[in-house]
Amino acid sequence: MEVVMYYENFEKLCKERGIRPVDVSRGTGISTSTLTSWKKGAYTPKSDKLAMIAAFFGVSLDYLMGTSPSQSPKSPEWQDEDEFISELDDRPDSVWVPIVGQVAAGFRKVMNEEILGFEPVDYDLAESGRFFALRIAGDSMEPEIKKGSTAIVRCQQDADSGDVCIVAINGDEATCKRIQKTDGGIMLVSTNPAYPPRYFSAKDMKEEPVTIIGRVMEIRTRF
Repeated sequence: MEVVMYYENFEKLCKERGIRPVDVSRGTGISTSTLTSWKKGAYTPKSDKLAMIAAFFGVSLDYLMGTSPSQSPKSPEWQDEDEFISELDDRPDSVWVPIVGQVAAGFRKVMNEEILGFEPVDYDLAESGRFFALRIAGDSMEPEIKKGSTAIVRCQQDADSGDVCIVAINGDEATCKRIQKTDGGIMLVSTNPAYPPRYFSAKDMKEEPVTIIGRVMEIRTRF
């Protein structure tokens, strides 16, 4: 019965996040055959696998197991100091966020919205908002951001001058650029001198449109 409850909560989380079991398998390393056996009730997940799945979704192990209605890994109330310390020890170190496609570090590239995999984000950072990841496909932000790097992005529609952001243009073009705000609009700046800055007036921003999707919080480069 417990196996069924665990899997019901797992399916609920998948549905809420728009994630398939195969995506969970890719992000956690737990085989799809294991997840299928779990669904059929032929397998009781071990505690380490349940903890990985809970960390992947950024929920508490108690929620996944059906012993708590709260998804939050942190309890909103603490009965005493010992309980507080115990709960912090049990929380996940990271939350898995989807890599939703590729974005150009240049212009005239369309952002793919396929899930290419998942990246872990430090739990404390993940608490500050909603996150996703993108692969960098162009070279206009080199050497600061290399082609093939993964950008960890916090969803937000505004940012400060100097922030590196993911910006959507014309609804289907997305680019990674450092933004500079002006009195009359916004400038998208590359670090590669081969690419000149691109300026949009307030009118351009409204008519194109030009929209900040999120702020790049971290860049990961694999060698």
